[in-house]
Amino acid sequence: CLLLLVMLLLFCYAQLQVRQGVEAQLRNPLHAYHTRIRQINYEGCYFFDPITLEELDKVDLEAACRHHRAAFSNPAEFTLMFTGNAKFTALLPLVTMYLATIPAAPGRGGPMDCRETKPLPFKFPEAPVVEDVEVPRDVFYTASMSGVVANQLGPFGHKPEVLGEILAGRRVGLGPSEGAYSRTVKGSASPTDLKSVMQLLHLLFTTEPKLEPGEMDSVMVQVRQGVEAQLRNPLHAYHTRIRQINYEGCYFFDPITLEELDKVDLEAA
Repeated sequence: CLLLLVMLLLFCYAQLQVRQGVEAQLRNPLHAYHTRIRQINYEGCYFFDPITLEELDKVDLEAACRHHRAAFSNPAEFTLMFTGNAKFTALLPLVTMYLATIPAAPGRGGPMDCRETKPLPFKFPEAPVVEDVEVPRDVFYTASMSGVVANQLGPFGHKPEVLGEILAGRRVGLGPSEGAYSRTVKGSASPTDLKSVMQLLHLLFTTEPKLEPGEMDSVMVQVRQGVEAQLRNPLHAYHTRIRQINYEGCYFFDPITLEELDKVDLEAA
């Protein structure tokens, strides 16, 4: 009875871990993007779809165990390949002792003929599939300025110059970034400064930057000057045109203009 109870607890713990993994995927925009790509490429074939919470609740754990046992119970269905710097004279006794003595599964033959295998029910698209997944243009440029705003105000609850004094002498670096489909936090620290990098990570997720009147004026002047300098550069116009052609004018790849810069909502950023 105790053994059965322990096994039941292990099954419940494993299910909880799988559920948490599925829930984490559902919160990830990049996961939704990759799922949609697979749905298009494989015509919605269930083999390539990620498991959902509803399907997870229907899983029969005992049947899963039986399936695993059936899948790995007949050695005649497998072809074993050994690679590496191993001498045949040393390998042969081990194969004879441990592998050749595995009993054959009754009523089951050798490997299945690949010509008898039923293929998965899908076919690839015959032509390219184009789908637009966009956010409003004004929202995008406001969001694209969030890194500039956060770096000026301090994403870790302190102004950059103050944080620099706090971390003086410590080898710690941490920075958030956003892309089209993902958000990441990357950093590094020496083994003796792990506590500091963990504290920064905690502050990043618990700090709400606050704008003070006029605080961003100098930064926005610098950004504007950078945009004006780009507009005076013929090479910038050339690269911008290449991106417009390659990406069909998608605003994600367009540089911000002075007019769009004036519409940026710093509070929202």
